[in-house]
Amino acid sequence: MRESSAQALGVVMQFMQPELIKSVSNVLLQLLLHEQWEVRHGGLLAVKYMLAVRKVGMREPGREGSSIINNLVRGARGVPSL
Repeated sequence: MRESSAQALGVVMQFMQPELIKSVSNVLLQLLLHEQWEVRHGGLLAVKYMLAVRKVGMREPGREGSSIINNLVRGARGVPSL
């Protein structure tokens, strides 16, 4: 179920405006910081599909994808270790 939901979110994100994508990525960061592993796993799956469909400009500094990746990396530093 988490995988299917993440895939659906990835498809929808292809059509979202950059501002909404940033809002969704902030929510995903919150999921990555959750104490329950199932919630964190769902967040990671969603991030995977978000990045898969938003390939363009991901590694170019100053581009939309680059800032999303930077925010996710910064947020992931706070993810509790197992």
